[in-house]
Amino acid sequence: MKVTRSKWDIYRVLKENKELRPYLPKTRLFSKQNVETFLNRYQKVIIKPIHGRLGYGVIKLSMLPKGKYKLEFEDYYAVLPTKYQMHKALIEKIGKEKYIIQQYIPLAKINKQPIDIRVMLQRSATTDWTIWTITGKAAKIASPGYVITNSATKVLPVKEAIMRSNIKKKTPNKTTSEINRVSLRTVEQLFSYSTKNYSAIGLDIGVDKKGNIWIIEANLKPNTSLFRLLNNPKIYKRIKAYKQKWRQYKKSRV
Repeated sequence: MKVTRSKWDIYRVLKENKELRPYLPKTRLFSKQNVETFLNRYQKVIIKPIHGRLGYGVIKLSMLPKGKYKLEFEDYYAVLPTKYQMHKALIEKIGKEKYIIQQYIPLAKINKQPIDIRVMLQRSATTDWTIWTITGKAAKIASPGYVITNSATKVLPVKEAIMRSNIKKKTPNKTTSEINRVSLRTVEQLFSYSTKNYSAIGLDIGVDKKGNIWIIEANLKPNTSLFRLLNNPKIYKRIKAYKQKWRQYKKSRV
């Protein structure tokens, strides 16, 4: 097994680590049978493309009373009266592309909008490039009407977001410490299987209403622009500095 940009491959690599398993939402390859099994087990599921599309193509599917289903896609939703129509709508959205299906995690919210945490990890700017450093964290708030945070236009410092959220027992110091620990362990696990010299990884870490931590997604080519939205320019400058030092290191090895 090796690390690729496939969400399915990344999930399988992380699942190999017993310490990380409790933080992973249950995940399977998309199929008609797996959709029905997961809906019966969890009532709500997330269906997403195996290969990243900056959050586009993600579907939330919920089981409703009287055999109905609710499908949410970006800022669109539909109530489907039968199982047949539910499967038909999914196939119309997905086409022939490969997808995974995931246990839905009830993320913490601010003003009824879901939030998650983007953690930026980069190879340390030292002579030992095997060391990874957390260079930035930011809480992303989903745009109104969206079920995921990839469309976020507003970000907050993590501790502030936790305090403003609907998490029942707010312990921002403890939560951020656990996010840091899980993030570093995740990157260690991923790159123990990797043959490529990735210089950065962006983790999307969820915190549910009870304060539990979840590894939602790992991005091997993370977008760093959201850190410019933070009211702290030092974080974005640090991320850019690590990028530049990695480029210099690569050039020196040629």
